[in-house]
Amino acid sequence: MGNMSVNKLGGLSLILGPVVSIISFLVRPGGGIVGGNVDPADSAASIGVLLQNSGSAGISFLLLSIGLIVMLFGLSVLVNNLKDGEGLAVGRIGLLFILLATAGWVASLALTLTIAGGSIPAAATQSAGAVYAAGLGINILSSILAAVGFTFVVLGLLASGKYNKNFTLLVLVLQLVTVVTSVMGGNDLSFLQTASMIAGGVYVVTVIYVANIGRSMLNEG
Repeated sequence: MGNMSVNKLGGLSLILGPVVSIISFLVRPGGGIVGGNVDPADSAASIGVLLQNSGSAGISFLLLSIGLIVMLFGLSVLVNNLKDGEGLAVGRIGLLFILLATAGWVASLALTLTIAGGSIPAAATQSAGAVYAAGLGINILSSILAAVGFTFVVLGLLASGKYNKNFTLLVLVLQLVTVVTSVMGGNDLSFLQTASMIAGGVYVVTVIYVANIGRSMLNEG
């Protein structure tokens, strides 16, 4: 590992980071596997499932944060491999959006972990609700920023012409859909759960896409 090239480590990060984050996202309390599928707009239900599954919350949130950071490194290597005039500029703009989104997601996870870890007394329901609302707000904004960022990055990859054009176009269209649904979810909390499900489906396709690119980077060395 210590002697691995930046390109190979970036490729490995594009494979492992997204996979770890998506698995952690699914097993987080309320994510569908642990504690059922809870509407994130329902603060009482969300706080309840966090308190009931504090152990899995701590593990999944930690792994989710690590996965997101590892993926960010992989994306930074990928974008920096682009040539000026062939998607580099627009890719770097997208990378900045994803950087801010990742920071927001980690901050949101930290706030949610505060609730799950019992740092807020059970009797202080208003305090827990306020912390959850703050975390949800950060998460919603981060999701919008990430959707915009991925759109720019994929647009840069399309301009480079280095990767499967049809697959890249598909991912680009899906990212544009996510931008729209994320904004809709942020403005109408009743649509938030649906927006999250759509974003999750798009993320799975994006994971497959970047994993294929990561494998190519590993082979290139």
